[in-house]
Amino acid sequence: MSARATQAAAAPSRAKKAATSASSKRQDAAAQAPAASLLPDRRTYAPRLEMATMADLPFTQGGGFGEPLRAWVPAPVSSYSEACLLGAEYAAHWLQFVKDGGSGSYVYTLASIVQDMDFADEGAAKGCIVGFFAHIERALRGAVQGVDVYQELDLATAHLRPQLTPETRRAKRGRNT
Repeated sequence: MSARATQAAAAPSRAKKAATSASSKRQDAAAQAPAASLLPDRRTYAPRLEMATMADLPFTQGGGFGEPLRAWVPAPVSSYSEACLLGAEYAAHWLQFVKDGGSGSYVYTLASIVQDMDFADEGAAKGCIVGFFAHIERALRGAVQGVDVYQELDLATAHLRPQLTPETRRAKRGRNT
């Protein structure tokens, strides 16, 4: 068989491989496209002219002047796995918000978010909640390494502890029983 005949015989095989490769690349891109377009742009919440507020987070709604803030309004999703990915992305935004000191004191932002979550929803949106807390747990696991969590608790709640002891309550009322 001549070299030209060998090349001609191999050409359909190469064309088929190239077509298969291009087809699988398009399928991969199509599979990733919905998730990529669904995810909010990553950003920092560091103070600029004004301090960032919870209304700046991509999963909140409202919060303008005189407008109530809904702290958990995830984007609609079509699958549980897409929702998990979106929830993890939302958690990363919240963690960046906390890291950058958004709203000055971020003590109750997580409580506000949890209060607005619909834990009864059994649809795909449940994945947003699962992804959100899974990513926060991963971050916390890394953050608490080398920290005495009980000592931190004592420091954070020292102003509450004297009020909670029986001796202090009795002394305030003038009783010594």
